[in-house]
Amino acid sequence: MSIREKAKYWLKINHPAECAGQLRVSKYYAEKDIWFFTFPITYCESGKSGNLNILLQLEKEHDQFHYLKVPFQFFHANRNKLDVRESGDKFDLHISAKQLNWLVCERSQGVNFSKFLE
Repeated sequence: MSIREKAKYWLKINHPAECAGQLRVSKYYAEKDIWFFTFPITYCESGKSGNLNILLQLEKEHDQFHYLKVPFQFFHANRNKLDVRESGDKFDLHISAKQLNWLVCERSQGVNFSKFLE
């Protein structure tokens, strides 16, 4: 079973009302103690509404996840702080799993996702 399949199953069991929403998943990268994502820049558009369900795989229990429910408006509001690629079509997040800066993106200017933890 892929990490995405595990995440969809976990979401179905733990947050069944959110299964219809957009979903992004990251495995835990132990060597850097982060979760890594690449998103399309369209997530930052001002007219985009709703939320993005982000699941972060736990370090030791690979079928368990931290769940972030992030409004697309948050990406729009923080666009100038995000690490947008030179091509302008994508941005990268390195969400920290370190205790010191828990759920803060290390590739941005301090964008913190902790308030979206469900």
